[in-house]
Amino acid sequence: MKKIILKTILLYFFVMVTNSYSEKINSIQISGNKRIADETILLFADISLSDEILSDNQLNNIFKKIYKTNFFSDVKVKFINNILYIDVNENPVIQEIQFKGVKAKKTQKAIYDNLILKNKSSFSKYYVDKDILNISNSLKKSGYYFAKVDLEIKENPNNTVNLIYNISLGEKASIKKIKFLGNKIFKDRKLRNVIISEEDRFWKFITNNIYVEEKRINLDTRLLKNFYKNKGFYNVNIKSSFATYTGSSNFELLFTIDSGEKIYFNDFELILPDNYEKKAFNKVVKKFNKLKGEIYSYREISKIIKLIESISVDFQYDFLDADFNEVLVANNKLNTTITVKETEDKYYINEINILG
Repeated sequence: MKKIILKTILLYFFVMVTNSYSEKINSIQISGNKRIADETILLFADISLSDEILSDNQLNNIFKKIYKTNFFSDVKVKFINNILYIDVNENPVIQEIQFKGVKAKKTQKAIYDNLILKNKSSFSKYYVDKDILNISNSLKKSGYYFAKVDLEIKENPNNTVNLIYNISLGEKASIKKIKFLGNKIFKDRKLRNVIISEEDRFWKFITNNIYVEEKRINLDTRLLKNFYKNKGFYNVNIKSSFATYTGSSNFELLFTIDSGEKIYFNDFELILPDNYEKKAFNKVVKKFNKLKGEIYSYREISKIIKLIESISVDFQYDFLDADFNEVLVANNKLNTTITVKETEDKYYINEINILG
C-alpha cells in the first residue's frame, strides 16, 4: 500500500514539474537570414507556432537540426517570454569551382564528380579537407600518385565564393616490374599475357597500360581469377598490391595468388518449369554427361547457359531465365544445378520506329 502511495506522489510531482516548464510558442522571430526563407528554416527546425517548449534539451535539438543542414556557419536559439528567437549566419554559396593544372576535361569531370562541395551549394569549411583528399584519390586512380592539391578561396561581394583548386600533377606513376607471388602454378610469362597492365619499357611510349591505374589493376585481378577458374581452380584467391621504389616514381605491381586445389565437374541437375518439354533440352543433358569428371571451367558453364538461351528461342519459350548453383562435395568435385524459369516481368514490343 505504501509503495502505491509513493508511486502516485512521484507521478503527481513529475506532472507538476513538467507543466511548470511547459510553455507554448506564441511567436517565432528569425534573424540573420538573407538567402534562405523563414519558412525553410522552420522546416529545418521542425517547429511551429503553438508547439510547446518543455526543456533546454528541446532548444538544443532545434539548434542541431538547423546547424546540421550545413547552410549556416553559426546558429543561436533562445526562448524568452514565449518567444522563440532563431539567429543564423548563412554560409556563402559556391559560385564556381575551378581546377588549375589539369587540362583534360575528362579528368576534371572525374574530380568534380567525387567532390562533396559543388557549384551553387553552400560552402562549409568542414568539407574542404575531405574534398582535397577526394581529389588526391581521384588523381591516384588515373596514375598520378604524386599530385599535390592546394585550395584558394576567392570571396565575392554578394556572399558567394569561388573555389580554385591548384593542382600539380607531377609524374605519372609507372609499373617498373610485375610479379606473381604465392601458389601460382603457372609461369609469370603466361600470367603477364592474361592481364592488361604492362611493365614500363622505353619502347612502350604509346600505351597507357604501363601506368598505375586502379581501375585497370582491378580488371587485371578479375582476368586472372577467370583464367584460373577456366583451368579448374574454382577456389582461387587473388590479391593485388603495389609498392613504390624509394626516390622514384616507379612502382612494383604484385599479385598474390592462392590457386587452391583443382576442381572437377561431378553431377548435373536441370530443373525445368512443368509446362516445358524435357526433350527440347536433350542437348543440355548430353553436354552434362560429357562434362562429368572433366576439369572445372567457368567457360563451360557459360556455354551451357547460352545453349539454354538458344533452345528457348527455337522453341519460342518467352521470357526465359536460367540460374545456376554450384556446391563443392568430397574429393574436389562440384555439383551443378541449373534452374530454368520464366521471368516474372514480361514486356512486349508495342511499336518499332525507324528514323532517318
